[in-house]
Amino acid sequence: MTSEVIGDTQDKFRELEERVADFFDKANDALSWVPGQFEHLIEPIRDGLDRLRQKIDELWSKVNEFLDNSGDPDKLNRFADEWSDAIGNPVGNVAANVKLDHMRTNIEWTGRAAEAYKANVPRQSELLEKIQSVAIEIRDSLRSLANGIETFWIAVAFAVASALVAITGAIAGLAGVVTIPAGIAAAAGGVSALIASAGVAVTEIKALMDKESIAQESIVQKAEALGDEWATSSFDLSDIDNWEPF
Repeated sequence: MTSEVIGDTQDKFRELEERVADFFDKANDALSWVPGQFEHLIEPIRDGLDRLRQKIDELWSKVNEFLDNSGDPDKLNRFADEWSDAIGNPVGNVAANVKLDHMRTNIEWTGRAAEAYKANVPRQSELLEKIQSVAIEIRDSLRSLANGIETFWIAVAFAVASALVAITGAIAGLAGVVTIPAGIAAAAGGVSALIASAGVAVTEIKALMDKESIAQESIVQKAEALGDEWATSSFDLSDIDNWEPF
């Protein structure tokens, strides 16, 4: 399942492909009426159509890469919410309650085990806060990726819409052989603008991916380090002899 903006943009690309085919069909139909003895006069026009076709091929070679790997911002946002709802918020609530002034142990028991336990509680609370912080970083990274993908497709959608206008205008202007060069110029301009805009959008999304990849490597390192930080006691806290009631 893709997001609405991705689906709409993919539909626009399909429409653009159809309009481009219509343009070539109409131009070639007009050229087919030129008598053979005047064929040399329309060679420049055929060359122009070939150059436009090459430009179209360049467009699809760039477009197919991200059409086949569109991403899913909706799913990323769902995962981000899950990190908040299932991990970040619950752990934060636990961390808020793992405080000495919230623990009955602090006022009901004394002895070596009680003192060791009291020494561990602040460190355990601090670690829980770190776990919450890591969950928040993961959530924010996923949301950043989702927003970046959404922004990328919005930019591409605008570019495709502009190209559609250019191609549609070029088709409307094909009233005969003499109007084909102007149509080729209009269509080529629209396609070139789309290629340029898509190139900028791809560069920006790749930069974001690189940035978030580095951020996520840092998050992984922090998460791995958490496993070694949980505070434990050298005392046997299960030994009743180490506990004394007040």
